[in-house]
Amino acid sequence: EFFSGDAVSLVERFELPRAVVADWKNLPLEEQLNNLDKYFDRIGATNELLNAQSRTSLGQYRKSIGQINRAFREMGTEGLRKINPLLEDFNKYLSGEKFKRLKVWATDAFSGLVNGAVNMVRKATDYINRNFIDNPEFQSLAPEMKVRYIFNKLSDDFTAWYNESGRAKVEGIARSLT
Repeated sequence: EFFSGDAVSLVERFELPRAVVADWKNLPLEEQLNNLDKYFDRIGATNELLNAQSRTSLGQYRKSIGQINRAFREMGTEGLRKINPLLEDFNKYLSGEKFKRLKVWATDAFSGLVNGAVNMVRKATDYINRNFIDNPEFQSLAPEMKVRYIFNKLSDDFTAWYNESGRAKVEGIARSLT
């Protein structure tokens, strides 16, 4: 564990005090091992005791978890090593002209979408204000007449749009659908 620089595993797997291991972690490996050996002697943890503990169910469980964790670390390390050329190539692509053109196009498309939405909201607001809220004729009507006025106004405006340019659009959509 020390040789691999994994002092955290010593604390977690073998429940060694964090403070003790922290004092050793920056020492040369030989001194780390000597200190660890002295610590085990001091607490009575001999090889015989460790071997006996490792054969218990809890010992076997901890060994299994340790092996699984090590396997995951090895798989991750090996996997990253194998995909490194792919990531290098992908990063070159992301720095290239094709991706730059995509970013410009997407920026323009997003800008156009937002601009279109803003214009639609402004036109709708202007339409409602002009025809209903700021219209003295509409404001003077009784509530039930306001409903009729709204439907008549919308119908007249739709009919005017349909007769000017809407018919061709609706027929084109109908042809595409059928």
